[in-house]
Amino acid sequence: MSSAGASSEAPPAGFDWAAFVSTTDAIAPAFVERTSRMGEWIDSSILFSDGLCFCAMCELLQVDYVIEAGTGFGGSTEMFARYFADGGRVRHIWSVDRAATPWEQLLARLRLSESARYVWSSRRRARAVAAARLRTFPQVTLIQGDAFGEVPPMVTRMTREPAR
Repeated sequence: MSSAGASSEAPPAGFDWAAFVSTTDAIAPAFVERTSRMGEWIDSSILFSDGLCFCAMCELLQVDYVIEAGTGFGGSTEMFARYFADGGRVRHIWSVDRAATPWEQLLARLRLSESARYVWSSRRRARAVAAARLRTFPQVTLIQGDAFGEVPPMVTRMTREPAR
């Protein structure tokens, strides 16, 4: 790492950085216009700049489906849904989250659980907020469960049809 924090490693072989930058520049106005309706950044979601890069990568790689692990309050999911709602490339977005049970939250507060650092929201509160935030996006499906168990079967089903 340089003193500015940038990595001195070479970019991955075969990745076209110029195309990524060009795609990001091309979609930025639409991304800003669509996501500005969100108002402000949602706690625990990705930054808007990261959302722009993610959506540009989906466009560049012609991604048809997105599976997100960790819905939280739905901020990142809403970013993707808003960008791709107006005829964008992605056909459907699934967001998987198990959220913490009250028991897990208590263990986390007492620091009696290895996963304590990952517990940040209650199951009921986060799910209700995300569901309300995302109810107007028919291309979004919220799934309650552990991503390690839920995602592999989803990917298996998706690989049976031509998709990226």
